[in-house]
This record gives sequence, structure tokens and C-alpha cells, in this order.
Amino acid sequence: MHQQLTFGSVCSGIESASLAWEPLGWRAEWLSEIAPFPSAVLAHRYPGVKNLGDMSKISSQVLAGEIAAPDVLVGGTPCQSFSLAGNEGSLNDPRGQLTLTFVELANAIDTKRRGSDPSIIIWENVPGVLRKADNAFGCFLSSLVGETDALEPGSRPEHGKSNERWAWKKKTGQHIACWPQSGCVYGPQRRVAWRTINAEHFGVAQRRRRVFVVASAREDIDPSEILFEFARSERDSSAGRGPEEKLSSNHAPGAGYDSHGGELHCFGGGNCSGALKVAATLTAHGYRLDYDVETFVVHQLQADEGEPFSGLRRLMPVEYERLQGFPEDWTRIPYNGKSSEQCEDAQRYKAVGNSIAVPVMRRLGEWIQREVQNARSAGNADPDAAIAHVSGDGVNVSEAPGIPPATGLIEEKRRPFLKWAGGKFSVLDELAKYLPAGERLVEPFVGAGSVFLNFRYPSYLSADVNADLVNLYRQLAGNPDSVIRIARQLVNGCVTNDKFLAIRDEFNGREAHAVRHAALFLALNRTCFNGLTRYNAAGVFNTGWNKKDVDNYFPEQELHSYASRRVNHEFLCASFEETISRASVGDVIYCDPPYEPLPGKSGFVKYDKGGFHFDRQVELADHLVKAHQRGAQVVITNSGAPKIIELYTSRGFSVHELKAKRNISCKGDTREIAKDVIATLKH
Repeated sequence: MHQQLTFGSVCSGIESASLAWEPLGWRAEWLSEIAPFPSAVLAHRYPGVKNLGDMSKISSQVLAGEIAAPDVLVGGTPCQSFSLAGNEGSLNDPRGQLTLTFVELANAIDTKRRGSDPSIIIWENVPGVLRKADNAFGCFLSSLVGETDALEPGSRPEHGKSNERWAWKKKTGQHIACWPQSGCVYGPQRRVAWRTINAEHFGVAQRRRRVFVVASAREDIDPSEILFEFARSERDSSAGRGPEEKLSSNHAPGAGYDSHGGELHCFGGGNCSGALKVAATLTAHGYRLDYDVETFVVHQLQADEGEPFSGLRRLMPVEYERLQGFPEDWTRIPYNGKSSEQCEDAQRYKAVGNSIAVPVMRRLGEWIQREVQNARSAGNADPDAAIAHVSGDGVNVSEAPGIPPATGLIEEKRRPFLKWAGGKFSVLDELAKYLPAGERLVEPFVGAGSVFLNFRYPSYLSADVNADLVNLYRQLAGNPDSVIRIARQLVNGCVTNDKFLAIRDEFNGREAHAVRHAALFLALNRTCFNGLTRYNAAGVFNTGWNKKDVDNYFPEQELHSYASRRVNHEFLCASFEETISRASVGDVIYCDPPYEPLPGKSGFVKYDKGGFHFDRQVELADHLVKAHQRGAQVVITNSGAPKIIELYTSRGFSVHELKAKRNISCKGDTREIAKDVIATLKH
């Protein structure tokens, strides 16, 4: 038997949530709408549910115990401030400020629910919210996860420059934040996931893309599991519809027949190449006579006598309702002293155009209910489980308060779950002789993580310029089960070169959400030749298949061992300059940069598209000297190339021999013992 969830709805409009979730047995505790006509629809359709009106007053009512704190909070705050049609006032628009009011209400509900499960939060808006000069979406996310500073989609380029996550707008002299279409963040207060979803894949013949955000502080439910499983069902849905289907159905095509037998064709939506298969996005404006945004219907009718003739019209209000998944005449109600037959079309267009597609809400509710039931079946999650959270470009993993761990090498060594050029697992005992105690271990070249996995420190800062590597660590910290499950499926299925290329192509396409992208990277690492992570000048991963059809080892135990760690650990995607600049008194810096090739040898120095040559070795040594002057202790490993030894000794390092077996080579019999060096700057 399903648990009956309760929900509160804000900016309720004509209430698609109640209609969608009624078959699930969910119960609305209260609604909130101030616009007169939608409020009249709510009163007509849901007379037994209280409309609280102004949403800004609800938080105080929840905290005072005057109204219920429901299991689910749902709302689509006004989108006009984030859309082109609404002049994009963003957070400067009072309507945009309601987005932050929504978070205040969510916080009030969770405060009141202390002692029981925190609420599940659902928010919807237009895709335009992802691209704003004031980084409105980053402000919204930071408020939800409990961070004080706005989150950013990536490193901001210099003035006048653009990159994948920031677009420079010359006209205003500003950077525009460009958030991806899907993603997830984990903070001290909540886990949050978002995804742009197109309603046409869920049973309505309307191309309607909207951003959906799911958030919760529950430890037994991961919002990314809800939205990304939801996305798989979206990909499995067929958007195509046959011409025999009728415009009068919820599955309206671009061609069909009306109730009088006349043939219908739909045009508009800016499409100049023929009839539409699905309607353009419905808006709140109704009559606009705008071919770029409206859908028009052409009738081809046969008179009782004479030649066939055609007629042109706009979509009718009842067709608006069908295209949003509402029952026919849902908004045809008595209003303003007039009967339902006299209800104004303009009011109906606006109300339906502002609503959320009912089938999307229904599917979302089904996935939430499934996760809640699974959580109940499994029992409560481990209360001490680590939760990752975003802070700027970094992600922290927090643990329950306790005694800080002692420094030093752990007794039972943990193997890394990645293959990595120059991995240090085989020389941990040697490193233990030189790594001093400290308050924090700082690694600018984290690689496979053998050092942080096996040395105890009260806290850790691990960084790398490889964004794919850092994303993997972040996602494993915050959402380990999903990453492990997806990666396992990919590795086990990689039995041919074609299968490998399919994984590599999807990875290089960079359209997967962050969790899946992390799994793709892990799968490539386990199935590519010698585990060699290599990118070309364009940043494309180009290592080939390892030609193992059934012998690919999947590091299940190592991954779970990593995920079970209870540590204060920050992951950062940053250059060594930025990472080292953060180090000072109490920090121990361990550097394992790409090695300088020995004389007469060709070394592997191109871990990313930028490469790492001797001039970078010099810059690295100089930055380490400055950090040492600020109070940090420094340990660095490298090859025994004469110019490396000369570089380190000239900067005051103590240099020692370190014997290591090189792990990355084309031929197993060439993996000989190499005389590397370990150099230190200590106080």
C-alpha cells in the first residue's frame, strides 16, 4: 500500500499538481494563488482546499503551527522575470524575488518538520533562468543547499572573454552565467538536482521545455536519482505521432480531422518548412497573431455543395487545455457574475499557458513515490553517511563531529579505483618517511588519490586541472551508488571496440548529466589502453580500447571503500598555482606532477590538452617555495632527470632517491625500476 503523501502548492495557478497526483492518493494541505481568475478555478475545482493567497506570508504561518508543514512543497514561481517575453528582470523583478521567498518557505517547512523526514521540494521555471547576468539560478541553488555565496557554473573567464559556462555580453559589459541543462549539487542543508524536461515526450503534443528542480534534506532519497531516472523514461518515450490521431486528443499531431470530418493542419512556431508535428510552446498571451510563437490551425472542409475550401484559426482554449494534459473545459467556469458558457477566452488562455503540463507532474510524482517507498523498505540511511556540498568551485565531504584522525599511513592500505600514470600506491611506505604531520593535506595533482586514501590528516584539499577527474570525485562523494551502478553496467558491457567507442563518443559529446558523465569517465579509465587518460589539443579523450572482452576488472570494493570514508575533504578543479596559493601554516603540500623525461627518453607529460613541460616545472617549484615561506611544509616527487635535481637543489629542497616501478608503458616488460626523487621543504 502506498504512503499517502501530503503537499503544499504555491503559485498554484489552475493546479496541475493536484490533478496529476490525485491518482497517487496524495492530499493537498493548502494552495496559494493571488491572481483572480486562477483563484476562481481553484475555488471551483477544489472547494475543500484552502487557498492561502500571498505566498510571502506562508512561512510565518507554518512556523506558528497555523497550517501544516507538508511532505512535499511544489511551485512554479513567476517565470516572466526570467523569460524574454517578461523582459528578463530576473532577481531585480519582484516576481523574481519570489524564487527566494520559495526557499524561505522550504526552510520554514523543514524547521517545523524536525524530528520527522524533511520535505521534498519541487520547483519549475523557464529555461531562461539558466542564463542570467545576475546568476539567478546560482543564487537559488546556493539558498537551497545552504551556502552563503552564490554558486557558479564554472570558473569565470577574464573580462571580455567567454567560455563554456560564462558568455561575455559586449553590449552590457557583463558575463552571463550559462548553467548546464542538468546537474546536481550537494550542500550542508540539502541535495539538489535539476533537469530541463520537454513535455512533448510525456503524452502531450506540445514542445514545452521547462527546468525542474528537485531538492531534499532527506538522507534516504537522492533527488538526482529521481530526475535522472525520469530523464531515462523521457528518452524511452516516443515524440512521433501518426497523422491519424486527432487534434482533439491529448496526443494532438500536426495533421488530423476535426469532429466535422474536416482535415486539419497546424503551422507556426517559427517553422517555415511545413506543418507541425507538435504545437509550439503555449504562452499566457493567447491571441498574439505571431507566427514565431503561436500555433495556427488550417481547416480543409468540404461543403454540402461546391468546391472544398480552407479556413485559418488559432488554437481554441479547449485545445490549450488538451495540450497541457488538462480535462476539457477545466478552466470554463462561472466567473465575474457570468456563466461558464460566457467565460472569457483571454482568461483561459492566460491561466492554461502559465500552467505546468499535467503528465510531466504525474510522472514526477510517480518517481518520487517510488523513491519514498524504496526508502521505507530499506529503512533509514546511515545517519553518519558522508554528504558532499559545493562551495564555489569545490565540493566538501562532511562527517559527523568526532575526534580528529591521527596523521600517518593507515595500517590496511586502500587501493585506488583508478588506473593512473605515475600512481603512488607502490611507494606509500617510502612516502611515509617524508610526509610530515599537519592540519591539512593539500594535493595540487590528485591523480588516482593513492596518497589521500592512505594517509590520515584532519582535513584534505585535493585538486586537479582535469575537470572530468574532479567531477568523478565529487559525484562519488555525493552520489556514490548511482555512479557505481552506471559505471559497472558500462564496463561489463564493453566487450567490443564498438561498445568502447560508443562510451567514448558519449563522454566526448559532453551532453550527459554530471552523475552519468562521472560514470563514463570511470568506465573509460577501466576499459581504455593501459588506463591512460589522454586528451588531444581540442580536449577530446582519444585513448583506444584495451581489447579485453571479458577481463575488465571493475573496482567495486575500492569504490565502496572510498565512498565509506568519513573525512573533511574538499575537491577543487583548479591549477596548481591557485591550489598552492591556498596553503599556509599547518598545511602539508604533496605534489606529484607529470614527470620530466629522463635524458634520451620520451616521457608522458600530456595529461591534459595544455601539456606540462620544463618551464611549468620551474613555475611549480617557485610556487612551492613561496608556500613554504608562508608556513606550509612541502613534499614533491619527480623523475631523477639531472635538470630536475638541479632545479630543486637550487631552490633549497632536500633531495632524496625514490625507487619506483613505472606503471604506464606500451609493453609490460619495459616497466622497469626507475630512480625517481622525492624532495622536501620542511620547518
